[in-house]
Amino acid sequence: MGTDTLSVRVGQRMRMDEDEEMWDSIHILCKEQEDGSLAVEVFVCHPDWDEPQKIALLKSRPQDRDAKKPTLSCDLGPAAA
Repeated sequence: MGTDTLSVRVGQRMRMDEDEEMWDSIHILCKEQEDGSLAVEVFVCHPDWDEPQKIALLKSRPQDRDAKKPTLSCDLGPAAA
Protein backbone atom coordinates (compact mmCIF):
# COMPACT_ATOMS: atom_id res chain seq x y z
CA MET A 1 0.00 0.00 0.00
CA GLY A 2 1.46 3.37 -0.96
CA THR A 3 0.64 6.41 1.10
CA ASP A 4 2.41 9.45 2.46
CA THR A 5 0.36 9.75 5.67
CA LEU A 6 -0.54 7.43 8.55
CA SER A 7 -2.69 8.44 11.50
CA VAL A 8 -3.28 6.51 14.74
CA ARG A 9 -5.73 7.52 17.46
CA VAL A 10 -5.70 5.95 20.90
CA GLY A 11 -8.87 6.31 22.92
CA GLN A 12 -9.97 5.40 26.38
CA ARG A 13 -13.24 5.32 28.26
CA MET A 14 -14.07 8.30 30.43
CA ARG A 15 -17.00 9.16 32.65
CA MET A 16 -18.71 12.48 31.97
CA ASP A 17 -21.41 13.05 34.60
CA GLU A 18 -23.52 9.89 34.46
CA ASP A 19 -22.40 8.82 30.96
CA GLU A 20 -19.40 6.80 29.90
CA GLU A 21 -17.86 7.67 26.52
CA MET A 22 -14.75 7.05 24.45
CA TRP A 23 -12.29 9.94 24.25
CA ASP A 24 -9.31 10.16 21.90
CA SER A 25 -6.40 10.80 24.25
CA ILE A 26 -3.39 10.36 21.93
CA HIS A 27 -3.02 11.13 18.22
CA ILE A 28 0.03 10.03 16.25
CA LEU A 29 0.43 11.50 12.77
CA CYS A 30 3.14 10.25 10.41
CA LYS A 31 3.62 12.04 7.10
CA GLU A 32 6.10 12.77 4.37
CA GLN A 33 7.06 16.43 4.17
CA GLU A 34 7.47 18.39 0.92
CA ASP A 35 11.27 18.25 1.28
CA GLY A 36 11.18 14.42 1.45
CA SER A 37 11.77 14.19 5.20
CA LEU A 38 9.49 12.01 7.30
CA ALA A 39 7.78 13.45 10.38
CA VAL A 40 6.05 11.78 13.33
CA GLU A 41 3.98 14.13 15.49
CA VAL A 42 2.50 13.05 18.84
CA PHE A 43 -0.46 14.96 20.30
CA VAL A 44 -2.16 14.61 23.69
CA CYS A 45 -5.86 15.47 24.01
CA HIS A 46 -7.95 16.38 27.04
CA PRO A 47 -11.68 17.19 27.22
CA ASP A 48 -10.96 20.52 28.94
CA TRP A 49 -8.59 21.73 26.18
CA ASP A 50 -9.70 23.56 23.04
CA GLU A 51 -6.98 21.95 20.91
CA PRO A 52 -4.72 18.89 21.17
CA GLN A 53 -1.21 19.67 22.49
CA LYS A 54 1.82 18.54 20.46
CA ILE A 55 4.30 16.87 22.82
CA ALA A 56 6.80 15.38 20.37
CA LEU A 57 8.07 15.80 16.82
CA LEU A 58 10.50 13.31 15.29
CA LYS A 59 11.94 13.89 11.81
CA SER A 60 14.16 11.75 9.63
CA ARG A 61 15.77 12.33 6.25
CA PRO A 62 15.97 8.91 4.56
CA GLN A 63 16.65 10.56 1.20
CA ASP A 64 19.94 12.08 2.48
CA ARG A 65 22.32 9.52 0.95
CA ASP A 66 25.42 11.55 1.90
CA ALA A 67 24.75 11.37 5.65
CA LYS A 68 27.61 9.75 7.59
CA LYS A 69 25.28 8.71 10.44
CA PRO A 70 21.49 8.43 10.92
CA THR A 71 19.65 11.74 10.70
CA LEU A 72 16.86 11.69 13.25
CA SER A 73 15.89 14.86 15.08
CA CYS A 74 13.62 14.88 18.09
CA ASP A 75 11.75 17.74 19.78
CA LEU A 76 10.19 16.66 23.10
CA GLY A 77 8.32 19.67 24.25
CA PRO A 78 5.23 21.76 23.72
CA ALA A 79 5.04 23.07 20.20
CA ALA A 80 2.50 24.94 18.12
CA ALA A 81 0.06 22.50 16.55
